[in-house]
Amino acid sequence: MPVDRRFILNLQGKDYITYEGLLDAAHKKGLTGIETELISYNGDNGQTIFKAIAKTENQSFTGYGDADFSNVNSMIQKHIIRMAETRAKARALRDLTNIGMAAIEELGGDDTDYTTNVSPAYNENTVISFGKYKGQTLVEVLEKDRGYIEYLSNKATNEEIRKICAELLGRNQLSTPLQ
Repeated sequence: MPVDRRFILNLQGKDYITYEGLLDAAHKKGLTGIETELISYNGDNGQTIFKAIAKTENQSFTGYGDADFSNVNSMIQKHIIRMAETRAKARALRDLTNIGMAAIEELGGDDTDYTTNVSPAYNENTVISFGKYKGQTLVEVLEKDRGYIEYLSNKATNEEIRKICAELLGRNQLSTPLQ
């Protein structure tokens, strides 16, 4: 089962899946629940270990996740327990879905703002998942209804979609063929 590209982020040339994407793929594979258990916690250094079990009707997949003050950024440190739990769940979900790429939530350890360095895998061939053109690519919509792409370039809630629509409009205005 291919992963929906809207859940893939690229950081320095390497693809990562979002936790949301893992959940989406797991539900498509019949996820019935996730159980978590705190294995250990050390308040001095924040070292936290969680166990997660992702279940389908017939199978279960176990993953362990850890977090401590050295492998999360400073904004996450006060949420160290939840981060360890999220990492454990992500690992169990990766096994359930047979997704080999790491989850973006597994990164950390410095104060890099990944939101500015990460490029969602959106492009002009992104399929719209909402509205009257649901299921069509941005290029197909542009050919039918330039006004809708103009609307999206200003009003879409997803910033990347706004940028791509604006780029498409700029290319189209210059009569440059889309690649």
